[in-house]
Amino acid sequence: MAYRDAGREPGSGPDLHYATARLALEYLRPTPIGVELELTARIVEHRERTYVLSCELGARGKVCVRATVDAVAVPASWIAVDHAAN
Repeated sequence: MAYRDAGREPGSGPDLHYATARLALEYLRPTPIGVELELTARIVEHRERTYVLSCELGARGKVCVRATVDAVAVPASWIAVDHAAN
C-alpha cells in the first residue's frame, strides 16, 4: 500500500522503510506450538507518514492474539548498517 500511495510499483527502488511507533497486544488464548499459524493484517488508517494496522494471529481457526500497530515511515539511513565498523 505504501508503494501504491507513493505512486510506485511494489518493490521498486529506493526501498520504503517503516518502524513500529506503537504496538498494542491483546492476548486472548494461548498460542499452540507445532501447528500452522495464520497471521492477517489490514490497514485501518493512513495518515501522512503513518499506517495503522489491525492484526490477528490465529491457530486452528481461533484467534489467539489481536494487535494494533502504528508503523511510521523512517529514512533509509535509520536502516542502513555500517559494515566497515565491524
